[in-house]
Amino acid sequence: MIAQVDQNGLGLPDRDYYLKDDEKSKALRVAYRAHIGRMMKLAGEDEASAERHTAHVMKVETAIAAISKSRVERRDPKGMYNKIDRRGLVERAPWIDWPTYLEAVGLKGIEDINVISVPFFENLSKVIASARAHRDYLRWRVVRSMAGALRKSFVDERFALVQALTEQKEQRPRYK
Repeated sequence: MIAQVDQNGLGLPDRDYYLKDDEKSKALRVAYRAHIGRMMKLAGEDEASAERHTAHVMKVETAIAAISKSRVERRDPKGMYNKIDRRGLVERAPWIDWPTYLEAVGLKGIEDINVISVPFFENLSKVIASARAHRDYLRWRVVRSMAGALRKSFVDERFALVQALTEQKEQRPRYK
């Protein structure tokens, strides 16, 4: 058994949604930006704050997408296994308090970790350089992750994004 850390942090399905320049990708990014703004207004922000918030989230998520492995890279089994010891992990991503994190998730004694994308962790600190963008991004992640448990307007807005991405016709009843 070995612990594993992987790239994460995108609101759209993968990096290509942020980086491709075709018309469909551009339209989905426009829809996603509008979705973020509407969700932040539902969470109590005024128009100007929601716009600023959306700009910060898109900036951070686009930068995260740029350092993330592509779908093709993620299919390479050799590239997905990068065994690193605790000290090596701290050297590559010193901005994360790895000992505290590993203890908090019940892995205090773990020595070796599989890092799916070493460049992702080496470069993530550069992505979240702005404290304001960092706070806005984290607030968005909380709102996004809790949307299904909030009032119907949040659930409906979350489903609107699902429809834009998947063309799903109907939303499953909440009790299911």
